[in-house]
Amino acid sequence: GASSNTISQSFLSNPDGYGAYLNQSSSNTISLSTTSNGSAVYASLYFLQSSSNTMSQTLFHNSAGTAAFVDVHSGNNLISGSLLVGGGAGAAALYVKGSSATAVAQSFLSNANGHAIFLDANASFGSISQSTVTAAGSAYNGLYMKGASSNTISQSYIFNPTGTGLFMDIGSSSNTVSGTTMQSAGASEAALRLSGAFLNTFSQSVMKSPAGVGAKLEASANYNTISQSTLTSSASDLPALSLSGVLSNTITESYIQGSTAAVISGSTATVVNASVLVATNTTGNALALLGGSSGLSLLGSVISGGAHGRGVFIAAGNNGQIFLSTNTINPSAQYGIFIATQTAGTAVWIASNTIIPALSPARDTFGVYINGLASGATIQNNGIYYRSAGSMGAFTAYAVYAQSASGLNLD
Repeated sequence: GASSNTISQSFLSNPDGYGAYLNQSSSNTISLSTTSNGSAVYASLYFLQSSSNTMSQTLFHNSAGTAAFVDVHSGNNLISGSLLVGGGAGAAALYVKGSSATAVAQSFLSNANGHAIFLDANASFGSISQSTVTAAGSAYNGLYMKGASSNTISQSYIFNPTGTGLFMDIGSSSNTVSGTTMQSAGASEAALRLSGAFLNTFSQSVMKSPAGVGAKLEASANYNTISQSTLTSSASDLPALSLSGVLSNTITESYIQGSTAAVISGSTATVVNASVLVATNTTGNALALLGGSSGLSLLGSVISGGAHGRGVFIAAGNNGQIFLSTNTINPSAQYGIFIATQTAGTAVWIASNTIIPALSPARDTFGVYINGLASGATIQNNGIYYRSAGSMGAFTAYAVYAQSASGLNLD
């Protein structure tokens, strides 16, 4: 192992091998230099059991493979103010595996045919800050994490024109993302995707996918939190936020806008708090709970459904405790709150909401619509107000409408 060496203002080239190779090496510096190769096997920059090295203001380029590979038992290495460009199918601009505290700052990482950054198993306690991360290919991601934990991503831009922006895969946990924009331009792709990832936190960030989903949580992506963030989708048939088969996720103080703003399916104990949900499709719902979900707390939020849609749609067949409290339901949707038949034993509370039903001469409108709710509901301390003048024509505006329902407690 080599230590305490400095390479500056140099050009390192090896077409078929490593550009720079650090093995059991520490406290070395490469700055203001270029390392270049064209190998699918060897990285332009390679660390193995090497620690406390600094790479700054340097270009690492591999036209056929991975630009920088931080391999096992390496720690506290820094890449700053640098450009990392990978090439070749399945390669990465930066690949980290089994190493800790790898830091990337003020850098640009790009790969036109693979992941820009891949944090693999046991890549932990690292950081990515003030950096731009771009990848291409629907099979790849701007930033892909699998089994990576306790990493921090801040003030960065992560983009994929055809695939997912940031994908945290199975086993990725306790990671923090803040002040970061995640974006995908791919059809049906997500700006942020979590699958089997848990205990991750996202704050003050943007998740934007014009043709796909802003944030998609699936397959036991549990105990995650999104706060003070903006989630948007412009797709006509996809939500800005999708939760499917997940447990105990919290969305708070966020803005969510899509054809249907949020779809929660087959999920348990979801909390949406102090947020704004806007459906842009005329038949869209601001929030839809369906697929046998168990439990929902929708609290202190502002809800705007589509003109022919619903503000809050509680579809048939859910269960558990469903709380709708202290929300404001705007007069944009045909149905302010729509509740269908739930499974036996479901407890529904609609309390202390401000509901402003729409007026329309083209259709009946409803503040609260209950259809077939045999399990009962408590509806109390709500204010239902008509705040604009208008004619319903031959139609009717209902504050509360119930049919085939029993066990309702209105107070």
